[in-house]
Amino acid sequence: MKVLCLLTDSDCDFTETFKKQRDKQIILLHNHNDVTSFNSVVGLKEVKEFTGISDNDQVLKAYKYFVENIQSDHNLEKLNFFDIIDNILFVGIDLNVGEDEQQIFDTINSLGVKLTTAELLKNYFFDRNEIDKYNLFWREVFEKDDDTYTYWDREKRLVGLKEQ
Repeated sequence: MKVLCLLTDSDCDFTETFKKQRDKQIILLHNHNDVTSFNSVVGLKEVKEFTGISDNDQVLKAYKYFVENIQSDHNLEKLNFFDIIDNILFVGIDLNVGEDEQQIFDTINSLGVKLTTAELLKNYFFDRNEIDKYNLFWREVFEKDDDTYTYWDREKRLVGLKEQ
């Protein structure tokens, strides 16, 4: 959506839709792995080329994909931000003080959505209040390098049964 707004000189539509009215902070939050790339993209005022994108940087890879594919579309004027937004389902979950977002995540994702081993394990160990412990004890286990990240981010198979 950010790319579309930048390419059509309508970044104000993005701001009005995805940023708080009071302080213009983005209303979507990303986990610590993606936050730098995510903030780089949503903070853009014009289309920018990112170089040296890591194989595991899904945010910048998605940004690059949409820049290349929307720009090459000769019917850019047919892509209407609000028509697209009207056809996307967003789910917002407001939590009260003391509610456990990890428990809510587990409950929602136990309803048939398949998660990778990395997503399940990181969710189990990662909590906003426990980020220092995660970084100290578990970050090297899941995110030591690109190969390690890729290993934990893939589907596993066990005796012919698909296991996440």
